[in-house]
Amino acid sequence: NPEPAEDQGDPARDNLTVQVNTTDEQPSDDATRLTTAVVTELSRYSNIEPTRSDTGIADYKLELSYLTEDHSSINLQLFHQGNLPLAENLTTSDNITTTAQRIAALIGSPAGGAIGHHLMQSSRSKPVEKLTRPECLAHGYGCTSCSGEFDSITPRAVQCLAKLLENDPNDQDAWALQSTVYSRQYLWGSSLQEPMRSDKSKRSFLQSK
Repeated sequence: NPEPAEDQGDPARDNLTVQVNTTDEQPSDDATRLTTAVVTELSRYSNIEPTRSDTGIADYKLELSYLTEDHSSINLQLFHQGNLPLAENLTTSDNITTTAQRIAALIGSPAGGAIGHHLMQSSRSKPVEKLTRPECLAHGYGCTSCSGEFDSITPRAVQCLAKLLENDPNDQDAWALQSTVYSRQYLWGSSLQEPMRSDKSKRSFLQSK
């Protein structure tokens, strides 16, 4: 019998690289552990590939620095190609993992993190066919939040998510977002033309999608 085909894993995807570093001249043990913990927590987001390395080119650079001697307050600065979309101070927790989780969510959460907001802002006028995977996913997540921009985001999200799935039918993020977008359209009629927008029976075809 022939050998079973080796699992090649998911196709290569256009993920975001994020460098995480401390800016303290003499990093403490706490700073080193926090940096490592933030890298670990950011890696839980499927769209982000974090590293502690400060060499090479990354999409984003996150710099951490303690503001007080007792390490009760920390400053976060997120850079993208020389720009600074986020600068914020946080009160730290006694538990480094808890603090790292808060930082990772503030930076990497697709449903409201700084990177997601920046991707949306920077790609709003970009042609749909030129949206990268991270930009497309940001559009998809934008459709699931009450941002006040739902109607303008949805058509672009539907188009680019379909393109992602055409290129990679195993993209679970794209499948989840596409089904959620169609669900919101079915429930609320957002971005649909009349009479589908006001008559739910007219948009029943979205149930199968």
